[in-house]
Amino acid sequence: MASRSSCSGLGYSREDVLEQVRMATDRETSDGGQGTTRESGQPTGRARRPRTPAAVRSRFLSAAEAADLLGVNRATVINWARQGRFGGFQFGQRGIYRFDHQEILRYMERSRIQGPAGDEDADDTLG
Repeated sequence: MASRSSCSGLGYSREDVLEQVRMATDRETSDGGQGTTRESGQPTGRARRPRTPAAVRSRFLSAAEAADLLGVNRATVINWARQGRFGGFQFGQRGIYRFDHQEILRYMERSRIQGPAGDEDADDTLG
């Protein structure tokens, strides 16, 4: 059995994510035969790329989606991931990034600023 590398203890392995991406990209195009060659059935020209399954889309966010959720720029999300604030995956040379939705939410919770205990009326003293 091949060893599986763990992804920051998140409960899934890099191989699991890669397999989900492969499954999404290996599906045939749904163009009704348009844009494929007769001999091989392989997509040609402007054949549509296969859609990613909904379960994968809902679990993993693009850098832009993570940036919207965090209220920052896409480049900031990528830099934070490289700094180790949360995990992410980069696929290929083009820089396609994916981030676990639940991990982003946990990061937001960890980053929440907590006021001193019992200081609920602190805002009233500023007024």
